[in-house]
Amino acid sequence: MIDDVNLLPVNSTWHAPIENAVYFGMDWLCPPFHLQLGNLIRQYYGNIDADLAIRKIIPHLTSGNLQIALYDLTSMHVYISYGY
Repeated sequence: MIDDVNLLPVNSTWHAPIENAVYFGMDWLCPPFHLQLGNLIRQYYGNIDADLAIRKIIPHLTSGNLQIALYDLTSMHVYISYGY
């Protein structure tokens, strides 16, 4: 089971666990994308909502190949984006 305690892939330097967060940056073994996403989650931790994720986090994930799903369970909305 993957959760905030059992994060995969396991690597404390570029895919470090974040309490109450599960994240996956583009590819199984692509350190720059995991690191960038993890850093952005830490930067905005405690304040992340769909609007902030859309405006401040997703634009900085410059993979060039984007597939994002954001689930806002409070308002029961889902935001999906595909870009190439």
